[in-house]
Amino acid sequence: MYLKTLKIEGIKNMGKLFISWKKNNAFDLIQSQKSSSFESKANQFHILKESFHQNGKFNSEDSAYVAFKRYEMAAERKQGKEDGRIQHLKTEILYFFKWLVFDKAGLFATAPLRVFASMVVVLTFFSLLYIILPFFVDAAILPSVQHTGKLSHVGTAFYHSAITFFTIGYGDFFPSGHIRWLSALEGWAGVFLMSYFTVAFVRKILR
Repeated sequence: MYLKTLKIEGIKNMGKLFISWKKNNAFDLIQSQKSSSFESKANQFHILKESFHQNGKFNSEDSAYVAFKRYEMAAERKQGKEDGRIQHLKTEILYFFKWLVFDKAGLFATAPLRVFASMVVVLTFFSLLYIILPFFVDAAILPSVQHTGKLSHVGTAFYHSAITFFTIGYGDFFPSGHIRWLSALEGWAGVFLMSYFTVAFVRKILR
């Protein structure tokens, strides 16, 4: 069925809505509602998300869930802006964190391959920092044993980044200077992204 408009605001779905996310252009129909607030649109996407879950349309459920979370974030951002400068600043910081970590890094745990790509990007980013920093500040990656496999400066940086990101910690290299706090930050990012990937991956295969 071709739909020109769609508005499912203010209802409690006690059954199933047989609407196609792609064929009915559900996202565009809700997004284009001029009189609806961000919160209203978020609620409508949430209703669709629950309906798709009941119908076993899991790809459509993921799409509706991402739309729901994005509009929910937009509603919180708008509310923070109306609450004054201090609250606005806090809301903007939180919004940026959610946008970067939850949305861009893995589409709210709906895209495991995207999380994996984010892991590669973060690992490479820290490796490049380990390569560049020693030329400008007091920073180095030092061997703790005599035999280190004769890795080059670039090889050592990538190796240290990998064992830090995956929290392996063989102990054959250790950070010195400013690379210490940077390594701690990468270790936290590694634990978080690996957990994020596990959630996204398990969520996909269990359905």
